[in-house]
Amino acid sequence: MSEFFSAVFSIERGFFFTTVQMLKHPGQVVHDYVNGKMKPYFPPFRFVFIWITLYSLVLVWSGLLDLQMEQMSAQNPTLQSPDQAEMAKKVQGFIQSYFNFVGLLSLPFITLASKWVVDKNDGNFAEHFIANTYALGVQSAIMLFLIPLILFIPNQSILFSAAGFGIGIFILALIYRRWFSYSFWSSVGRSIAVNIIGTGMFIISSMIIGIIVSIIWIILTN
Repeated sequence: MSEFFSAVFSIERGFFFTTVQMLKHPGQVVHDYVNGKMKPYFPPFRFVFIWITLYSLVLVWSGLLDLQMEQMSAQNPTLQSPDQAEMAKKVQGFIQSYFNFVGLLSLPFITLASKWVVDKNDGNFAEHFIANTYALGVQSAIMLFLIPLILFIPNQSILFSAAGFGIGIFILALIYRRWFSYSFWSSVGRSIAVNIIGTGMFIISSMIIGIIVSIIWIILTN
């Protein structure tokens, strides 16, 4: 416990220190870390894991995740048979239990899109992975504190998703601007492209896996 609290609260490699710096100067943190100045900062994967886990717990506890999934199910006309509805319910339960890991699974896709969109000579895959890991961590931190506000607004699901997408774009744009010295609008444009392409690849891959799992489940239960 002593080592845990020391790691989280200490100034050197401190969790809250890194969070504050990512909120104030996200591009500087990434620039420092990929250029070898790692000592002041909390490791990126541990950083994102803590924040996305806290965010996931509050999202599930608040009931906002249930509401989002109910609205998605209501808009899906294919869920008509009892078997399909039962399968969808099992998938929703799985997502609720492992929502933090589901978020982490998007990282490789966002990173790949980042490497494609940014000039080929600007950063390798590992450096882009670090940048997007820190970005997802601070995005989760911001979204965590937005949950109480969103709960009192109509159409929470749409607004919450839009807010998350916008925050992710803004953070990554700030990182690109400092890391690669792009102009503001060039950074924003690249960030939008990265988020659309990366999210699209993640959704398509998830749908393919979901279809395969659904077919296997139907075959085994019939």
